[in-house]
Amino acid sequence: MMQQGIRYWLGLASLAIIVTGCGAQGVDELMERAAEMREQGRYQSAIADYREVLEENPDNAEARYGLGVASLRQGEYGRAVDALERARAGGISADRIDPKLARALIWDRRAEEVHARVSMDDLTDSDARADLEALIGEAHRQTGNQQAARRAFEDVLARDDDHVTALVGLSRLAANANRPSDAADFAERAVAADEQSPAAWLATANAARLANRRDDALAAYERVLDLPFTDISVQEQFNARGQYAQILLAEGRQDEAKEHVETMRQQGTRHPYANYLAGVIAYGDGDLDTAKERLQTVLSNAPNNMPAQFVLGAIRLQEEQYAQAVNLLQDVVSAQPANAQARAMLATAHRGMDQGERASRVLAEGIRHVADDSEALALLARAAGDDIESVIANLDTPDPGNPETQRARLRFARTLMGQGAAQPALALLEQPGLAGGDDELMRRQYLALAALRGGETDRAVQEAEALVDNYPESAPAHNVAGGVYMALERFDEAQAAFERASELAPDSAQVAFNMGLLALSQDNAEGAVSHLERGLQIAPDNLTALMALAEAHNRLGNTADAINALERGATAAEEAVQPYVAIARLQRREGNLEAALAAADRAVQRARRNPQVLALQGRLRLEAGQAEAAVDSLQAAVDAAPDSAELRFQLAQAQSEEGDTQGSLATLKALVADRPELIQPAYTLAMTQIEQGNYEAALETAHALKEQDNGTGPGNLAQGHALSAAGEHEAAAAAYDRAVDAGQRDALGPLVTSRNEAGIDNPAAPLERWLENNPDDNGSRMSLAQWYVQRGDYLEAVPHFEALAEATNHDNASILNNLAWSYHEIDDDRALETARAAHELAPDSPAVTDTLGWIELQAGNVERAIELLSNAVEQAPDNLGIRYHYAAALAESGETGRAREQLREALDTDEPFPSREQAHRLMEELE
Repeated sequence: MMQQGIRYWLGLASLAIIVTGCGAQGVDELMERAAEMREQGRYQSAIADYREVLEENPDNAEARYGLGVASLRQGEYGRAVDALERARAGGISADRIDPKLARALIWDRRAEEVHARVSMDDLTDSDARADLEALIGEAHRQTGNQQAARRAFEDVLARDDDHVTALVGLSRLAANANRPSDAADFAERAVAADEQSPAAWLATANAARLANRRDDALAAYERVLDLPFTDISVQEQFNARGQYAQILLAEGRQDEAKEHVETMRQQGTRHPYANYLAGVIAYGDGDLDTAKERLQTVLSNAPNNMPAQFVLGAIRLQEEQYAQAVNLLQDVVSAQPANAQARAMLATAHRGMDQGERASRVLAEGIRHVADDSEALALLARAAGDDIESVIANLDTPDPGNPETQRARLRFARTLMGQGAAQPALALLEQPGLAGGDDELMRRQYLALAALRGGETDRAVQEAEALVDNYPESAPAHNVAGGVYMALERFDEAQAAFERASELAPDSAQVAFNMGLLALSQDNAEGAVSHLERGLQIAPDNLTALMALAEAHNRLGNTADAINALERGATAAEEAVQPYVAIARLQRREGNLEAALAAADRAVQRARRNPQVLALQGRLRLEAGQAEAAVDSLQAAVDAAPDSAELRFQLAQAQSEEGDTQGSLATLKALVADRPELIQPAYTLAMTQIEQGNYEAALETAHALKEQDNGTGPGNLAQGHALSAAGEHEAAAAAYDRAVDAGQRDALGPLVTSRNEAGIDNPAAPLERWLENNPDDNGSRMSLAQWYVQRGDYLEAVPHFEALAEATNHDNASILNNLAWSYHEIDDDRALETARAAHELAPDSPAVTDTLGWIELQAGNVERAIELLSNAVEQAPDNLGIRYHYAAALAESGETGRAREQLREALDTDEPFPSREQAHRLMEELE
């Protein structure tokens, strides 16, 4: 009513203009202006001008024609048809009228009228004839006459191989026939012919969507929506926006999808498609009230809209309104008997009403309908849950002897095996009359495999042997037997079985693959490559074989070949993420972080909601220094798997790396509150609280951790850190001592430091005792030796450095350097030879060169000392201690000027260094 009112007042306004203005302006001027408005896309203004002309002169055929064209562009297709037909009656040629009239009829959903209202015989212009013939083909397509449509499109292309409408028509035919490659080829030709054609881009988008190439589809839909819709209808553009929004939703781009759906609702407030999408978005946001309102709007206008009933049924199920859910989902299942997801939800609703038997029947009926769909069978098997026996019992009804029913039961048994439900699979496979004819061989194969997967190894072997005895000339029988033997590591028997299978079926890819897997399990990587490549020549797109081939090349050290095999797998399985995940890990191992991250990005493109793939991307981004992007990835991973403590902990670590300490704290606190039994998150939380100076909170966290760690020490270690940071060194030492007693080696160093700070006698005693009991703990021994060095207690440090030198066969330059310096400090004659040995191992190390140069100087070897210390200064020009040593050597040789230059370099900065006082004294002596 509102729209009619608006049109009425517009009509009065137009009439007023006609009454007062037409005579003044003139028909020619109005016609010229209307044409300009059409060129500018201002169709409503053009329509007003044409109508004004027609009020003055109803027989003006050109005005009728212009009105028809403008109405066509405005989306007023019925009015366009009327205006164009009246223009033709007024004398406008069929060449100009009929192609546009045909398009108006098609867009007005009156394709069946095209053949009666236009005729190829009336046209003389070749371009017009091509356009009309292509549109007649489109009318044939829309009325279901696919052969006539194809002939029309092909006839047009025989004369004009760049005709966009014909190319788009063939693309649509290919898409309807589920031939995505052909659909994409025709669409690509259409775009090449006219890059400004929305119809060409729409065909491209639909072909990409059919092939599940989401990124390509999104890009093409964006082009459709950016262009003026010259050769697509208003409804086609509206639907394109909806399809674009649906892909955005599938990609997790909720906010962008909302914007487009809101635009659709503005175009049609009660339109079923717009309200359906709005309902789906609200449901995804958890806004069930809005979702119900939108979906009920859909059903009030389109009572049989199955997608809306499905989502509304899911909402009712979530709200535990089981009776309403059953009513809605039953309609969906009746209309779409192969809709496994609807059946799974309907079964759940029946169980909610204590109708377990009905639930089992719903699932059993579904199994019969989806017997050829492995994913649907897997969904129904999961939905069966603990009622699997009841579902299996219902598979026998109503027609147990029907071959299709038998085949469905057989395939369901295979599905159960794949889900690890070996016992139900065995029970089903053992039923009498399950299979006959050729299917009996398959049943026997599944029986052997089910027994194997169920842990009944003896029976698996018996079934395998019986299978071969009963079918001695069957390659599949020998192949299955080989698989059973291989799983039981009876490799010789497996080899014999596979070889016999290969003799019977030399062109069997599966046998070759199994022989490759057998070789791989025996660490014969070269043999594995040979067998797998042979099988891949027959079946080049087998993902499992390609992944195994990559592993074989990896074991041989052929990283490039491994990556090549994985790339082949990624191409062969367009939705699989495993190849790119494996590539990312291989590239990371090789140190190619950029390539690893690129592979992880491609994996995420294929599985945008896979938490493990997102986590891999996050970890690689973190390693690449992209902390902010890493947080985004890990947050998405947590959103996809909110119950994963591991992912939440990784997110907290990334937030910390990004510098978002508060965010990291919040994530850790929430994780520890939800999972207090987890040690590492609680320990990390305590450390973060200490870094923030919140020692009281850290102590509370440590206390809770002590209650959870079963005396293993992390709680005491965290408590020690918190007390030490708070300056309570004696209490910290007690906590560290308890941590050490619980086996926490990391508490030893802080324990010694805390004892020292607390003034406890012999602070290193606990670490000394530890080393007596753990003499091979070189890490702790190094910490103790360095602690003694820091205190200037070189006599105590020497035995530990000596032990470390022995443990490393005197091949560690750093240890020898520390030992040489310690010898020097206690006037041990072994200092020089030890320093020389260290320098021989690491001649380019400034620290090692400095030590040797200084000791050479003390030994009186001044020239050698100058040579070494000069090199050390060049190696580490910012090390002021080394510069002082060099100055001392120069002074000793009498080069006082050069010595003063070196001392000024050291002393003119405010930077502290251990020998600053000695440098000052030397400068005073030289001045």
